[in-house]
Amino acid sequence: AVAIYDKGFSRLSNAASLTGSGISEANASGITVTGGTGMVTVRGADTLAVSICAADGRTFFHGEAPHTLTVAVPRGIYIVKAGNLTAKVAVR
Repeated sequence: AVAIYDKGFSRLSNAASLTGSGISEANASGITVTGGTGMVTVRGADTLAVSICAADGRTFFHGEAPHTLTVAVPRGIYIVKAGNLTAKVAVR
């Protein structure tokens, strides 16, 4: 990438390669977070604090989770925190 300044161009950046983002599902410590059609599902977060927030900061859930928690949300990207797991999921 190149940035354009009022006195010329920047040097080229280092090359980068991208792989899959894992944006549809995350799994750690027995906790699974999945983004589905109009919902986010968290499994295995028994009694842990869970928060589900949109990329713009809106909070859709914050509280203690049952074994399976499903929260209806609009389409978008969400950050889910459950115990020590932080995941980014896409909802369609």
